[in-house]
Amino acid sequence: MQQKMTFQPKAFALAEQGMQGVIPVARLSRLKTALTGDDGEIRFTIAGRKNGDRLVIELLIGGEVTLRCDRCLDTFTLLLRHSGCFWVVDDAVKADEEDLEHDYLAAEDVIDVCDWLEDESILSLPFAAFHPECAA
Repeated sequence: MQQKMTFQPKAFALAEQGMQGVIPVARLSRLKTALTGDDGEIRFTIAGRKNGDRLVIELLIGGEVTLRCDRCLDTFTLLLRHSGCFWVVDDAVKADEEDLEHDYLAAEDVIDVCDWLEDESILSLPFAAFHPECAA
């Protein structure tokens, strides 16, 4: 059993820490349900930094996943690319209600990296999946 990767946003950003790695799609059960297989992997880079008086966590995700084309039903490989900039705040729920333009992480939460990457990967999948060369 692999050890969980976690971090606390406030401490991570204050220390300007970074983390990178690779997670096999096979470990991401919710993501797998949207795909046609569990092959592939998700590469990630997480960086905490101070931006003036604001603490920020930056996330980069990359990888290749296999989807089924909604037009012709053949499988195809999608190059998954996603980036996000998350503001570290004391109350993420309140901040989200007041400002819908930014993404937030609660300062004192403990973030499970695998779960967070899975959430962001799912959100980055296309609503309608099809490969550009589809003739259907």
